[in-house]
Amino acid sequence: MMRLTAQVLVCAVVTGYFCSQANAFPQYLTAFEAKYPSSTLPARMTASPIGENCGVCHHSPTKSDLGNCYREDIIAALATMTIEQALDSLDGVDSDGDGAPNGMEITAVRSDLPGEVGYSPGRVGPTGTDPCLGAGTPLPTGQLETPPPVPTVSTWGLVVFTLSIMVAASVLMQVRLRKAVAVVVVRR
Repeated sequence: MMRLTAQVLVCAVVTGYFCSQANAFPQYLTAFEAKYPSSTLPARMTASPIGENCGVCHHSPTKSDLGNCYREDIIAALATMTIEQALDSLDGVDSDGDGAPNGMEITAVRSDLPGEVGYSPGRVGPTGTDPCLGAGTPLPTGQLETPPPVPTVSTWGLVVFTLSIMVAASVLMQVRLRKAVAVVVVRR
């Protein structure tokens, strides 16, 4: 009986170990690809030093390592929602703190890699390190992972634009008023 208990215990431990290794949840990657069909990020992760499309969330192919900042946000969201809901809820969040929301990063057309779409929402900088781990990031992507800033209109730019519209409107009103006065004078 003791031997049977030991065998069952060994089987449970081995099964638990392999299940946890396989617990990278390929359905999560499937949900990611379904939500972002234009993103080439998973394929780019496969071609990077990471070597697998699971690099969207994980640092290395073992998947038992800690994940990047994006993965940590997904795990927190999964406590109360489905993977699809978690992905939706994280679109406006900036998991890696680079100033770009996740949804924008994942779907941004890359100017540095023609034909590629998507920056990693969990990695930053010119080499793709994880800000949650910093320089100790195992297997950085070796590629730019912070999208270029989106041009914005400064406050003064907006003021100048508004004033120019107001001046143009004023000039247009003066021209119309002169024409109206000219018509009244001609009729008298």
